[in-house]
Amino acid sequence: MPHTNYELIGFVRAAFEYLERVNAYRYKTFFRQRPAGSQWGIIPPSPNAWAVLDWVEVPASELPAGTTMPGCRYFRTTLPLMICDAVEQIGLSTEIPHDKIFLVKGGSHGPYLATLEELPKKPATEAWLVMRPAGKEDSTFVPWTAFPGRIAATIPPATQDIKELDLSQPYAVKHVSKETAELCA
Repeated sequence: MPHTNYELIGFVRAAFEYLERVNAYRYKTFFRQRPAGSQWGIIPPSPNAWAVLDWVEVPASELPAGTTMPGCRYFRTTLPLMICDAVEQIGLSTEIPHDKIFLVKGGSHGPYLATLEELPKKPATEAWLVMRPAGKEDSTFVPWTAFPGRIAATIPPATQDIKELDLSQPYAVKHVSKETAELCA
């Protein structure tokens, strides 16, 4: 675990550089706006820009139950540059009536929860960068995801039915259109 800001900058920069070498497509798509949900105001365009965003590593043991995955590392920033004009546009399963939530299988990071209900856009007050091991035998970390807004519980990748989930945990819920919902049914 990096202990100084300088060590953390080096760690983040090295993780992005490694990702570029081993998965150029994933690297390129990391620096873009999300298609739905919370939105960045400004997206830092390079690993060097991402590295200096005043990230603070948050131990998994300090995050809410269900929000972490084994082996991943979590970094949080409240740097105004990173969250300037960023909006959080998700709900949490603890905030939305459960009969208004459904499971969508096959998202870019696995299954996720969705609703047809409009979700309010709120100014983001924090942003998160999640790093995961590059492989089972590899101790190098790579960027897995980053997002503005609150951290939410992770849906297990093998989830096939919403009944498998304990919706009292704070799972992220995204708004989808009726057409998207029909495609996912």
